[in-house]
Amino acid sequence: MRIKRIWVNCLVVIILSSILLGCYSYTKSVQTSLWMQNAEQTLEITSQGGHAFETYIAIEQDRVHSLANKMSGIESHEDVKILNNLNLLGGETSNYTVVDLDNGILYSNRLDERRLLSMEELEFYRTFSGKGIRENYLNIYDGQNTMGVYECFLFADGAHGLMQKGERVSALSKEFSISFYNESGFSYITNQDGDVLIRPYHKNSNRTFSNLFDVIAEENDEENLRTFKESLANGHSGVIQFSFNGAENIVTFSPIKVMDGWYIISVIPSSVIMEYTDHILQSSQIFIFAVFIVFLIGLIFLLFERQSRKRIEKKEQDIQYREQLFSILSENIDDVFLMLNSESYAVEYVTPNVNRVLGISPDAVAASLESLGKATYTEEKTISYSDLALMKPDQSIIMESERTHRNTGEKRWFYETVYRVGEGQSDKFIVVLSDRTKERQNKFALETALNAANAANKAKSTFLNNISHDIRTPMNAIVGLTVLLNHDAGDPERVKEYTRKITASSQYLLGLINDVLDMSKIESGKTTLNVTEINLAELIDELGTMIRPQAKAKQQEFELFLADVTMEHLIGDRMRINQVLINILSNAVKYTPVGGRIQMTVTQLPQKTKDFVRLRFEVQDNGIGMSEEFLHVIFEPFAREINSVTNQIQGTGLGMPITKNLVELMGGTIDVKSRQGEGSIFTVDLELRIQEQNVDEKFWENHGITHVLVVDDDESICINVIRVMEDTGVSVRYALGGDNAIRQIGKAHQEGIPFDLVLLDWKMPGMDGIQTARKIRAMLPEHIPILLLTAYEWDEIEEEALAAGIDGFLAKPFFLTSFKQAIVTVQAKEQKMPGTEASDHILAGITILAAEDNELNAEILLELLNMNNVACDLVSNGKELVEAFEKSEPGQYDLILTDIQMPVMNGYVAARAIRAGSHTRGMVIPIVAMTANAFAEDVKEAMDAGMDAHVAKPIDMKNLEAVITELVKKKH
Repeated sequence: MRIKRIWVNCLVVIILSSILLGCYSYTKSVQTSLWMQNAEQTLEITSQGGHAFETYIAIEQDRVHSLANKMSGIESHEDVKILNNLNLLGGETSNYTVVDLDNGILYSNRLDERRLLSMEELEFYRTFSGKGIRENYLNIYDGQNTMGVYECFLFADGAHGLMQKGERVSALSKEFSISFYNESGFSYITNQDGDVLIRPYHKNSNRTFSNLFDVIAEENDEENLRTFKESLANGHSGVIQFSFNGAENIVTFSPIKVMDGWYIISVIPSSVIMEYTDHILQSSQIFIFAVFIVFLIGLIFLLFERQSRKRIEKKEQDIQYREQLFSILSENIDDVFLMLNSESYAVEYVTPNVNRVLGISPDAVAASLESLGKATYTEEKTISYSDLALMKPDQSIIMESERTHRNTGEKRWFYETVYRVGEGQSDKFIVVLSDRTKERQNKFALETALNAANAANKAKSTFLNNISHDIRTPMNAIVGLTVLLNHDAGDPERVKEYTRKITASSQYLLGLINDVLDMSKIESGKTTLNVTEINLAELIDELGTMIRPQAKAKQQEFELFLADVTMEHLIGDRMRINQVLINILSNAVKYTPVGGRIQMTVTQLPQKTKDFVRLRFEVQDNGIGMSEEFLHVIFEPFAREINSVTNQIQGTGLGMPITKNLVELMGGTIDVKSRQGEGSIFTVDLELRIQEQNVDEKFWENHGITHVLVVDDDESICINVIRVMEDTGVSVRYALGGDNAIRQIGKAHQEGIPFDLVLLDWKMPGMDGIQTARKIRAMLPEHIPILLLTAYEWDEIEEEALAAGIDGFLAKPFFLTSFKQAIVTVQAKEQKMPGTEASDHILAGITILAAEDNELNAEILLELLNMNNVACDLVSNGKELVEAFEKSEPGQYDLILTDIQMPVMNGYVAARAIRAGSHTRGMVIPIVAMTANAFAEDVKEAMDAGMDAHVAKPIDMKNLEAVITELVKKKH
């Protein structure tokens, strides 16, 4: 009997050991099988993503082919047809271009552009043949990374052409982003060299690397990497495992067949796949363990009660279904489910997603319900255990609460519902925490938007009251002064005074109208940029010319400084940049008391890319400043700070909103810091494209400049000059003050290395610039130029400075372009032919053909031109303008002035007709738009129509004189 028991025990041990060993083998086998299955599934998804991208490319190639066929029916010189066809093609992220390869002309649907290509650009486009795909390139119109599809074709007249569609890579990223396992893995499109062409759009993706091979090479041996590269080079697809970023990763790759050498590559952390596999295995192990327990229980109780074993098996099966049900729910929703014992309120079950939703582990919740923490309820009462005890079966309680995520600290809102189910001692409490955070946030966003709209309506009402007052004030002055002008017409002095005041009031009224129209244009989203070449030196000089008289009138000190600025030739919207800086500087003058100080510093920030320069414009004043409350609304339309000082200063509250919108339209940022009574600092950061320049490397050698002395009492200015000149090959030394300069000049003479030019500051303590110049001139030969460098107007001391031996003047801040021009001017003085005496009227002797349909405006124009001894023939619409010019003799007219909005034929159509006409001077005669259409897009449209300049109404005669002189006088 004892031996039999031993054998039975041994048999049981053998059976149990076999079962355990079988379970272990089965688990490992399933784990390996699941891993391979997941890897193959990932490869299949990757391949499907590649097929989707191939389909997209095929569609795009068909579309470009269709467009090329359409363009082949147009002759290469039919500019309007080409642009009209391009403008029919929309798309915020797409850019369509046609290149005339024979004539070097590029047409684009962006900004309705037609422009001549540089030789370098033309040679690049001529390398294209057939049809194909352009890898990523930087789009010059919006600065975005772009992928292009192109096809070569022949125009109807036989000229070679190229049709290209460019699509932003960011848009392709959104379209073809593939992610795996809750965005833990991502797909990239690369070439066979590993360069990332299209990266996933998801915010969790790795955006820091540009070449996949570089990342893999950091942590893997060369053999694996070489195998991977060979697979890509041979066009294979497959799965491989690499280590990078300190972890093992699965890499699946599949070729994109329509583009030779392009691949779609997916990278998924191995731990994620293992976690997913382990999750399935865990469920299987639970099942196996449950079956094992059931088997033991059945083995023990088989002889006693077979029916009991069946009930146990059925109960275990029910438990498995319930766990699977809650697992599915917890994986797909943000609602947390708990089941509580009705007697002890112990947690019998909690869905695993409680960790994701609230940052609390399921084990902690299962151990104690208190781990969920206390919620903040929107109602006065909370749920207590006594409330639960009073609940009846099938009864429920609903509460709204706010809870905090344990890990992130994020506030989340829930509907908490408690159900009592079952009867007697077996009943349970089911608790559902239903996440309503997104709904709450959407509701809050709508309330915020409503409040903003109400605030905007209130602000606009306030604006209408303010603008009504501000418009009526100058209008009242104009009307009243007109009555006085009529009454005192016989008194010349009073007439002059009245007209001066009428002009001032009219200018202020025009400024109000321009601000309102600018703001309206911005709010409607119709404001565009007119990108042109910019000379930074000229831009800063113009700002100084405009602001210095305003500051001088208030006895204010106005200074301009540069810091590390080496790039002067840029590309951007010059007019908008000028408008932004003038708005800020004019406000600084306006809100700074008499005798105050205003300073603008231009700083070149470190470059992010070689083709773009980052500039910071900082305007600082010691004016009245602004309150902290007003700083929060300074950029909101119609906002003005109201106090005893600002009430005496006219304004609409539109200047700063316009400025901010223009800065953001140019891709920049604006910031302001201010304290009441201490002044303000406005900072504008802009990124502008660098203009390609042909540098005259022998300029300094040709002009005999090898050694320069800079004299200034401010050492930072001297150092800035040295930095700007450091790549010129010129030796630059500096002296702080006049005495030090004289000593250095003497020392240089003794060493036999004299200076070829002296750059001398005007206002220095002790010995000023003019006194220093007298002593330096006595030491230097006459041919050595001395230039006076100053931040002030030199008209009042020009005669004295020239008598002291100074040869020329240079305005601060120091620019290399201005310095070169000053050297050329000074050295050419002796060879320069003496000019003729100026006429009483700068425009005298010019004959103009003008078009104006409004009789009153026509009469005013004729009188203004007659006052300046200008002959003018006037017509009333564009058709008459074209006919009059075609009938004129060559040289009869020096210039054409035309209104834009006219009956029969408008100014744009008339200008195009003149340019395309048969008159011998049709392509060269200057045409100037004279119109009330004064926005940047109106200026661009005038230029596109073939005009040479744009003058806004009401006519400023000084501005008109400058434009006509620039276009006509220079040709004589």
